[in-house]
Amino acid sequence: MSTRQINRFLNLPFLVLFVFTVAAISENLYAAGAAPTAIKAERIDKEDLAGIIKPMLEGYLKNHPNPQVRLWSMVLLVNIDKIDEQQLSAIPNLVVQLGNKDENIRQIALISIREALTLDQKEWKGVMGTVFRTIAKTTKYPEVKKLAIKSLGMLQDLDEESLDSLMLLFELAQDNDREIRPVATAAIVGILEKKTTGGG
Repeated sequence: MSTRQINRFLNLPFLVLFVFTVAAISENLYAAGAAPTAIKAERIDKEDLAGIIKPMLEGYLKNHPNPQVRLWSMVLLVNIDKIDEQQLSAIPNLVVQLGNKDENIRQIALISIREALTLDQKEWKGVMGTVFRTIAKTTKYPEVKKLAIKSLGMLQDLDEESLDSLMLLFELAQDNDREIRPVATAAIVGILEKKTTGGG
C-alpha cells in the first residue's frame, strides 16, 4: 500500500465523523424549528450597536481608574451618533487602550478615536474645549495645567491640525516618564507660540 493510500485510509474515519457531526447539528436545528436560512447572521444596525456600546462607555466613565479613559468615554458618549458606523464596534477597546502602559498603543488608540469621530472643525473645537478643561482640572502637573488653560483661551485661533497635535501632546505631557513630559510640554509651547505670533 502506498503512502498516499495509507493517508487516505487514516483520514477516512475523520471524514465520516465530520459528516455525522454536520448531520447531527442540522437535525438539531430543524428540531428546534430553525430553517436553513435562520442560522445566517443578521447585520446589527448602527442604532442597536450604539445601544450595546453606551453601557460599556458609561461604566468606563464612572469606574475606570485611568483619567484618559474616563475623559474620552464622556466625549464618545456625547458624540456617539457622529462615530463612523464601520468603527463603532471598535470604540470600547480603543477607549480601554488609552489606559495602556505602552505609549505607542495609547497614541494609536487616540488617533483611531479621532478618525472615528466624523466631526467638522467647529464640532472638534467643542470636543477639545472639553478636553482642555478636564486636563486643567485633573492634571497633577502645574505646567500642564497652565498650558491647558492657555490652549482653552486660544481655542478659536487653533486649526484642526494643531488641535490633533495638542490632543496627543497633552497626553504625553502627563506621561509617567519624566523625560517625555518636558519634551511634550515644550512642543505644546511651540504650537501655541506659533499661533500667537501668527505663524502657521
